Amino acid sequence: MQDRAATDPERGKGMGVVSTAVAVKSIASAAKSLVGLSNQLAALIRRALATPDLQQRVLLYLRTVQQAVGALGTERQQILTDARRCSAQNARQIRALWTRMDSYLHEDHIRPQLQKAIDGLRGCNASISAEADKFSWRDTRNKVAAAKMFVDTLNELDGLLQQLTNNFYPGGSGIGVVTLVPIYELITRLHDDDHRKTRIDYNAANLELADLIRQALRDESHDKWVRYNGQVERLIAELHLAFNWTEDLRSAIRSAHKASGRVSDRRSRRRV
Repeated sequence: MQDRAATDPERGKGMGVVSTAVAVKSIASAAKSLVGLSNQLAALIRRALATPDLQQRVLLYLRTVQQAVGALGTERQQILTDARRCSAQNARQIRALWTRMDSYLHEDHIRPQLQKAIDGLRGCNASISAEADKFSWRDTRNKVAAAKMFVDTLNELDGLLQQLTNNFYPGGSGIGVVTLVPIYELITRLHDDDHRKTRIDYNAANLELADLIRQALRDESHDKWVRYNGQVERLIAELHLAFNWTEDLRSAIRSAHKASGRVSDRRSRRRV
């Protein structure tokens, strides 16, 4: 399989193909960013578990959920964007896209951290109601009522997150992931055929890829995913609005980011 877009500039211009080097670098950096974000989420969860301040713990878990949901959804959409820009003739693009899709579908960097944050929020429910007077609620007139409204919203978020993790994200069998599987299977076939030096009908492969991407974008799960993610953002915003924010939370989040950076640095040094 030849990198025709790379070796023939005029061909690349005519096809509107994105530079191979830029596209491959973008895909590779995305895979690394998922690992880095997983480290950041893990650091936030460790911080939440370590703090004796229940309000701060809840807010750290919410921050973890928000970042995890955003990352998983963005990655799925970006995979479709990369696939749309990918050419069957371009072996480097095929290899890079295969690596990114394989990591998203099978390595599951983010979802375990999301599940830990969901479990952590569940574990806080009873304490929120029992210790309502200790929280810095925005509405100070009736802290018990404020706590009840917060827990009810938290339960609604929990139910929505379970729908997302069961139906859309890696590790489940939902339609959100299934729409990527046919694309992954085609990219895998092209990847393997290139490795075996098997003759490939590039025109047919490009047409098949375009058709599969079109089906993924038109599938009802695409609109459901957009709607569910919007609902998650809304519920988290409502939960944030229940509290008066404190400087301690921002400091904790900065510390978590620093901690995840130290983990990444140590891993990098070990690989050298």
